[in-house]
Amino acid sequence: MSIQNKITLLLATFVGITATANAVVNVNMEPVGTQYRDLAFEGRDGQKANERFAREMTQHMQQLTGDMLPPGAEITITFIEVDMAGNYEPQLDPEFNDVRIMTSIYAPYLEFSYIVSGEDGDVLKTGEAKLTDPAWMNNIRAPFHNSDQLFYEKELMTRWAKEEFRGGF
Repeated sequence: MSIQNKITLLLATFVGITATANAVVNVNMEPVGTQYRDLAFEGRDGQKANERFAREMTQHMQQLTGDMLPPGAEITITFIEVDMAGNYEPQLDPEFNDVRIMTSIYAPYLEFSYIVSGEDGDVLKTGEAKLTDPAWMNNIRAPFHNSDQLFYEKELMTRWAKEEFRGGF
């Protein structure tokens, strides 16, 4: 077999693996327009913050669950409550109105329901989750250069998914 054929076979295998491993991820904020306990970016909350959270969490869960869920599966996650790590404290200094203060008393908290459906539409798994980590500043280490404003919330979701889906379906 020529080197070109080997490369073509390798690429075809890789593309086949990534194509079959992808699951569909839907993230909803429920009910629409809800003001969550603490869901804000740069000191701003509301609908735009909800949309950004849903978009970023969808992307994260799409990457994360690609190898965890059966091919063609669909997971729908509906967030009921969000309290991001840290807190805005503009009363400390008006110039800090867009700075999220990270201290141990402001642990991240996520509450959501989820449904995993197979390719044929049958429900494979359903449930609810309440995630938090009171020792988050010790247990979840963000890289020094990390600028992801949802780093801690994504880490909670990563831990949950690895635990929830490790046994398969």
